[in-house]
Amino acid sequence: SIPGDSLQLAVEVKAWAVRLAGSAVAEVTSPPLPADDLRRTLRNAVLSVVQPAPGASLQLGEPHGGGGRYAVPLKATGQDCFEVNLRVPVSLKVTSVPMPTLHQLLVSNLPEKITEPATLLRERLLGRAPVRLLWHHVNKAGRPLRFVTRLVNLGNTTARVHLTESASGPHDDEIFVGHQAMMRFLALVTQGEGYVLRLPPGRMLDLYDVRLPASGIVSGLARITPLEGDNLLLEVLAEDAWPTDAYFPVVPDRLRDDPPLTPYAYEAAKEVSVAYEAGGGWAFYSIGKDFSTNLQGQKLYGDYGVRYTIEIKCKNPTAQAARCLITLRAGGGVARASYFLHGDLTETGLLRPGLEEIIDRFELAPGEERTLRLIT
Repeated sequence: SIPGDSLQLAVEVKAWAVRLAGSAVAEVTSPPLPADDLRRTLRNAVLSVVQPAPGASLQLGEPHGGGGRYAVPLKATGQDCFEVNLRVPVSLKVTSVPMPTLHQLLVSNLPEKITEPATLLRERLLGRAPVRLLWHHVNKAGRPLRFVTRLVNLGNTTARVHLTESASGPHDDEIFVGHQAMMRFLALVTQGEGYVLRLPPGRMLDLYDVRLPASGIVSGLARITPLEGDNLLLEVLAEDAWPTDAYFPVVPDRLRDDPPLTPYAYEAAKEVSVAYEAGGGWAFYSIGKDFSTNLQGQKLYGDYGVRYTIEIKCKNPTAQAARCLITLRAGGGVARASYFLHGDLTETGLLRPGLEEIIDRFELAPGEERTLRLIT
């Protein structure tokens, strides 16, 4: 204003579409991570520090960088908000996490053929106990579906979980997708590789998702270890919807009031022993023939996903040297095996029904005894 005159200006006040509540840090174990795992943990680190305005929409670009320093493009828009476009710096932190013994296996395979959108598995994560999750499905709905494994935080505090995950597909060869997922998973777990994801209370996080075309097959395994937070729910779903919002979705009301669980939890490991004496009859063990049955009476035919430790005791009581062979035979149809022997991760070729492959041969001196361990 000036003496005798004044001018009024209208002022419009807006909030930023998003604010950052600190520095973004991605925690990993035993780097380097596979590219898709690195992408997932970098994006999660950004989402963990952003505070979007009510109704704002977030979009994350592809991470770039290296040497422990990365940046993730972030765009946020919202009604009555200033648009935000920035590159969020993310530092990579190598951390160690407790790796307790794993006892529980969750199997998502019933039904194996998906005919419509459905919840395929739902189970609670108890305390800090890790679980192994195995999934194997084929899309028979006649149209593409979104296949997803999802973590739901029903608690009141932020959750942190350590994840080692291996997925394969979609593909039209079930032996190929299953074997690829298993080999990669065994290698990652043995090397201790994995990453930490954070999930705010009352929110959901997709651990893995893929567009599954009609007749496509997807297979995968994950080791999931809760580090912080309580009341966590794990789901495997087939959906018709493809979300466009990058932020953690709000937990729907249907999951807040004691949602029904699926009876697909089993013991995760078995230890067995086989004895062989040179000059005597052959020694056999049929992996998966004695299937597991859980507390709900659900049978796990083939024991897929169960970790077998087989102790092989060989003895030569004769006065002559003996040659021993260890073979794997496809007794239940076309198969391909992955296993640890002498500490090495190895794979067989594709075995047709009834065919076998020699996986080890050695000599036993007169009176010698030897014990080997096969893990598969």
